[in-house]
Amino acid sequence: MNKDETVRQIGVDCHRKFSTVSARDGMGRIMWRDRLEHEDRRPLRRRLRTWPEGTPIVLEATFGWGWLADELLAAGLEPHLASSRKVAAWRHLLLSSIQTNCATFPGKVEQQMG
Repeated sequence: MNKDETVRQIGVDCHRKFSTVSARDGMGRIMWRDRLEHEDRRPLRRRLRTWPEGTPIVLEATFGWGWLADELLAAGLEPHLASSRKVAAWRHLLLSSIQTNCATFPGKVEQQMG
């Protein structure tokens, strides 16, 4: 897992027992992915402190996100809440776009998902 200084934003999908994480560079390419377990917050806090300070964090605003936003702030990160309905709509549009491109331009899917 390479957490170098090219990370421009991190997306966090918060669930009850864990969160999934994707870090992206300035071009929107995925730099690394991670899974944060919520059971013991000490390892979670240590992991958050390894992320580049001041990085914008897009946190999907679902039930139970408040404590995680507090942990992100305490780690020197910049949490920004995203509407879960808008995120779901964006995912749908992205998948539709990928499927359309796959049908019309074979071989481009790897580039888009890359």
